Amino acid sequence: MSKTHLNQAIAAHFVEMKSDESPDKVIYIFERGEKGEEIITYKDLYENSNKFARLLLDNGIGQGDSYGVFMRNDPEFVYALLGGNT
Repeated sequence: MSKTHLNQAIAAHFVEMKSDESPDKVIYIFERGEKGEEIITYKDLYENSNKFARLLLDNGIGQGDSYGVFMRNDPEFVYALLGGNT
């Protein structure tokens, strides 16, 4: 396992651990302009990144495969970033 993959695995494990220990603790606050703020907790991050990981697997994208993500810097991007590394 490369150093990059090891760091990504550690980050994914950390989020999983924190979602068990402190599920309601805020990890991010995104400004949505006129829509206000969107608050993301460890539980939100863990659950939504796992949904993205399952989406990848359901579409035949597995560990070691390359794929592209083109989206705004918002919560969904963070879910995709973490979910693609679990």
